[in-house]
Amino acid sequence: MLRIVACATALLICLSTTSYAEEAIKAGKDIVLPNVDPATMKPSTASPAIAYPNPVGKGGKTYTVDRTNRGNTVAIPEADIIQYCSDKSGCIVRIGMHNWDDKGRVASRHFLFFYNKDTGAWRAEAGDAEGTNNNNVTEHVFQAWACYFTDGQYQNWQDKGDTTKDFGLLSWNQYNADCFLTLMP
Repeated sequence: MLRIVACATALLICLSTTSYAEEAIKAGKDIVLPNVDPATMKPSTASPAIAYPNPVGKGGKTYTVDRTNRGNTVAIPEADIIQYCSDKSGCIVRIGMHNWDDKGRVASRHFLFFYNKDTGAWRAEAGDAEGTNNNNVTEHVFQAWACYFTDGQYQNWQDKGDTTKDFGLLSWNQYNADCFLTLMP
């Protein structure tokens, strides 16, 4: 019942809000994209007032990739995907892009995700994305701005394929941002 209420609330919010881009277009303003050059990246200078602590929530597991580790996946062990996402109710995945504007904001999305532990087949509600884990083909479960939930591995901006059973969280070059991903039962 709680999941139904949460999904209905999220749908209502999605239907009643506009994005920054939509608002800028309506107002006749230019949309300013960040200039991202990996060679000039510096570590986060977020003050404690806008930095997020390591989340310790109830009933879920959170992974973080810091903006200084962009272009490299942080492993999400298959055992955790099985624990949270392999039953008939799947799991809710929350993904957030943090501090892309150096003001401490989090842009976020969430969706249902299902994983078949016996075959490695997975499917995400968002975008009807589907794939097979550990098939040597990198398939992205979901992308939210610069944050990717993927079944492949990346190292130094290079796709290393889907050669393990682990999934990954990746911060890419669209924004200079930290990424969070939480698996919720």
